[in-house]
Amino acid sequence: MTEALRPYLLGGVNDRIRVCWEGPEDGDYQLNVESKENSGNHQVHRPTFQNHADGIGGIYNVEVSGLVPGKAYSYQVRDRNGTQAGGSFRLSESNGGSARYLVMTDPHAFNLKNQIAEVATSGGYDAILHLGDMPSGTGFQRDQYQSGWFEAFEGPLADLPMFYAPGNHDDGPHFDTYFGPQSQSLNSDSTGRSFSFTDATNTHFVFLDSNPWSLSQMNAVNSGIAVPEETAALIEETKRWLISDLESEAARQANWRVVLLHHPYTDEFTNRHIIPIVEAHQVDLVLSGHLHKYHKSVPIGTGAVPRPVYVTVPSCQDAAVAFQRSSGSERLMGDYPEVVAIGDGNYMDLDVTPEALRLTIYGWGAEGLAAIDTIVIDKVSDQRGLQFSDHLIGVDEERGCVYLTARVANTSDGMRVAVAPVLDNGTQYALHFSSEGSRGGYRYLDGGEAKTMTFCHELQGSGEHLIEFGDQKQLVQASAAAQIGCDEPTVNIDRANSMVEVEVQLTSHGKGDSCHAVLELCWDEVSVATLPVTMECGTTQSGTLSFQYPEGGRHQAQVYLDHDLVKSTTLDCGGTIAVIPAVRDKSVWGNDALVRGNPRLILDGDRPALSLEADGDYLEIPPAPSMQAPEGFTALVRANVARLANPDEMAHSPLFVRGKSVGWGATYFVRMVIDRNGTMKWGTCHGSSEYGWAGGHAQVGKWADYLLEFTKAQGGNCAIDAHPAAAVPPLAEGSALNEYAEMPTFVGYSYIGHVIEEIGRPMYYTHLPAAISEVVFGTGIVDSTAAVDSGWEAKAHPEVRANLDFGDISTAGAFTSGWRQFRKYQKQYFRDVDSWQIAKLRVGAEIPEGCQATLIIEVADDGDNVSASSEVPLRSGEHTYCLPAPISGQFVRIRIEMVGKVALGEPIAAPKVSRVEVQGTQADLSACVLWSTPAQWALGEFTGNVGVEPMDRLHIFDQFTDPIHG
Repeated sequence: MTEALRPYLLGGVNDRIRVCWEGPEDGDYQLNVESKENSGNHQVHRPTFQNHADGIGGIYNVEVSGLVPGKAYSYQVRDRNGTQAGGSFRLSESNGGSARYLVMTDPHAFNLKNQIAEVATSGGYDAILHLGDMPSGTGFQRDQYQSGWFEAFEGPLADLPMFYAPGNHDDGPHFDTYFGPQSQSLNSDSTGRSFSFTDATNTHFVFLDSNPWSLSQMNAVNSGIAVPEETAALIEETKRWLISDLESEAARQANWRVVLLHHPYTDEFTNRHIIPIVEAHQVDLVLSGHLHKYHKSVPIGTGAVPRPVYVTVPSCQDAAVAFQRSSGSERLMGDYPEVVAIGDGNYMDLDVTPEALRLTIYGWGAEGLAAIDTIVIDKVSDQRGLQFSDHLIGVDEERGCVYLTARVANTSDGMRVAVAPVLDNGTQYALHFSSEGSRGGYRYLDGGEAKTMTFCHELQGSGEHLIEFGDQKQLVQASAAAQIGCDEPTVNIDRANSMVEVEVQLTSHGKGDSCHAVLELCWDEVSVATLPVTMECGTTQSGTLSFQYPEGGRHQAQVYLDHDLVKSTTLDCGGTIAVIPAVRDKSVWGNDALVRGNPRLILDGDRPALSLEADGDYLEIPPAPSMQAPEGFTALVRANVARLANPDEMAHSPLFVRGKSVGWGATYFVRMVIDRNGTMKWGTCHGSSEYGWAGGHAQVGKWADYLLEFTKAQGGNCAIDAHPAAAVPPLAEGSALNEYAEMPTFVGYSYIGHVIEEIGRPMYYTHLPAAISEVVFGTGIVDSTAAVDSGWEAKAHPEVRANLDFGDISTAGAFTSGWRQFRKYQKQYFRDVDSWQIAKLRVGAEIPEGCQATLIIEVADDGDNVSASSEVPLRSGEHTYCLPAPISGQFVRIRIEMVGKVALGEPIAAPKVSRVEVQGTQADLSACVLWSTPAQWALGEFTGNVGVEPMDRLHIFDQFTDPIHG
């Protein structure tokens, strides 16, 4: 509970404002307000009080009304002990319709608090508009608001009116207690979190709570569970309220309409629920946060004057400067051609006049404060401002495209989307896209800017097309012959069954009864599957090709439509077996941790540890019934964190994680991660709720014990070296933790981002550069003192389900295949045999120095009893091995025995085998049996520490767009 008296201002509309402060329930306070210009104008107020959700203290607030806009006031809050604090303010007046706002968002750790405070107090602002996410943790952590916001930003809060939109980190009871009073005298929905007002400049502001869709619904969808009924109902209520508000007299008569919410245009659920409403109701500007980056977007296909302009304001947490605008030839975000600029910065100025909204993004860089981008939205309601000259027409008959080039000048003050008018057989088209056609991006011009641009017009229908572009005319002959085209094919791989499947959407164009084409799949430039297609003109249908590949490794898949290449991609088909070292579990449950990559064995004092240095170095505890903890858990990791995430790496470096992703959804069971700035983030998830929080900082460059305890009934406690770092209250009765029991538990690795439905995981991963000397996991809350002092020996603590012994790492194992034949042999007589002589084999392997791998070939005549065998020591590389003496039999199998190497100060070394080809002869025939794919290896038996290496964990699926990360 904070003891300091820190008043803050909420709202500030027309002739009234709210003064709030935090204090104990038995506080005896009064508020004195005095006009600075008329000392006799003095008001004394008694506040109202609202308890905090935890019942410890609460918020006092007073609505001060009857104020004169434009006049300066001072105020003092006094308690019965004489303690006082105060500030001064001035409510904006019409002033010719001009006002100035500071727009900020996502302060979190708020490392720029001093710089932003200086800007706020010296910038001549009428108010501050806050787009959410004040805590580093969640809305359940009151201390995060107290230290990270009210203490950090004390000066501006006391003197400047503020309006707040809740972010996903604010989604808890304390946001309503601290900021709920802001909407009490305004038009609001039933929750009070969405509200609107019209200010002295006749600008209508609408603040929305986007958490029902972009947090709760998103969590449910990403977690694969049903959207709760109360969430769905609240979403529909908010949408109805928004429509009603924008259709109100106040909104319709306003000079400007501005919507503010935390989750941006590029968020899937904001785009689905809110964007159609704001575009249908003449909103001028939509402001959001959440991305921590700067994004500028425009609506699709609404002419040269964008309404609304969508701006994502960058975070004010850490200094940043960057800017990139769309060239039109490539999209800045794959699924969003209308994102016309991206960048980074720290806050935004919003200057309002009757003629224009002027937005300027600022950020701190190496040379100090810099203006990153300026947007001017003017009051022109048509396409005036764009002038075209130097028109040219070009034709690509093969693609059926017309390319239109012109010099485009914006003679207005406001931003314009580059839209080229063209006539095609008398029909008017407005072209937004570049020479890449519909897969290109939008472009824009700032006021006074001019550029030469080329636009693509895709011809629809065959025959003659009269193209008119400015003063240019050209007759273009589109192909009359019927033809089949396709969208970009999707190539899917099923490694478990060694299958590749190609899916493509085909569309027929032109005249005639029907048309024909051949869809073809080539594998390493060899045709392996074809699909003849016959379609009626003007129809569309899907086509599928499949191929069972015989060999693992990397291969090139190419898709052709009538000999035209429409898709080329490289696929990793897997198929490597290897020694996968295991750190043995000291508990009674046997939950050993698999060692991935090649971490080095080092010492933490006198105890062994593993140094995870490369992205692929991490530990994996496989799923097991004993790792389930439905009521709660305790996790301890002792780590020496080498560094924080670099700017080009994904953050949330994972100490201990289980789940689909470490953020952006209710997608994890346990989370101990380090943010880019060193802040520790902890949490669990239940139902459609992500219960994540923050507290403490990673101890970079030294050993530390990181402890997370959580149960549904008692809540969560976190500590670093036994020093408390964060705490959260228990869950509501009946809550069920999302255990993700079918997933491994990772130390040093995790998925991160939105879960992509097509691949069942996010497109990104994140890793932890650190050394690890202790990993313990238990059900419920286990004595943390014993954990640190004695390593939680399993005999004393039976609820400990994993307790890793880094001094005991096993590195030996074997693979034994099933019996196979060189061919499918159909007997003609009972006594027939199909015996093959084996004299050599070819093996691809990687055998590091100090490791061993031996291959034993066995033959049998009955597929059961071994009749002969031969043993071959393996070497690195791909080699052909001759057996000491040929062996013969009807059936063949292989056994591969491998041993890795563990040595202090060195990376753990592990042998690998990627393919084994056993060659057989019979009279004039030759044949081979191959083990190379995951499906082929899966038919055998693995023992000890040998297994198939996992696929795609270090792959970024850049064919998808993550709506958060871009």
